[in-house]
Amino acid sequence: MMRGRAFFKQSDTMQPVHVINESIPGAELRIGSGTVGEAEQPLSSIDWPLRKFVMVQASASNGDTITVGNPGKASAGWILNAGESTPPIPVDDTAKLAVVGGDAGQAYNWFGI
Repeated sequence: MMRGRAFFKQSDTMQPVHVINESIPGAELRIGSGTVGEAEQPLSSIDWPLRKFVMVQASASNGDTITVGNPGKASAGWILNAGESTPPIPVDDTAKLAVVGGDAGQAYNWFGI
């Protein structure tokens, strides 16, 4: 960029940008739910392969937290209060995540692409 001059000249026009929406076949969408207590457990009992990410949401009716993290260290992960969800977590398999509750019977839902 040159000093003292605008990056765009007045005669320059912006070109339209075409955004392409990526569609995901229904077979690629994985959905699950469960309940967890104070003992860490895998996110899913089935190791689902994923292409993009997974998101986990704590049930709005929970009385305590749920934490989502790496297996063996889930308690050091994302702490979710009732109704909160993680950001998209880029993993290629649900086996790479575990959950642990702050008390018994904490419900959660998850979906992955």
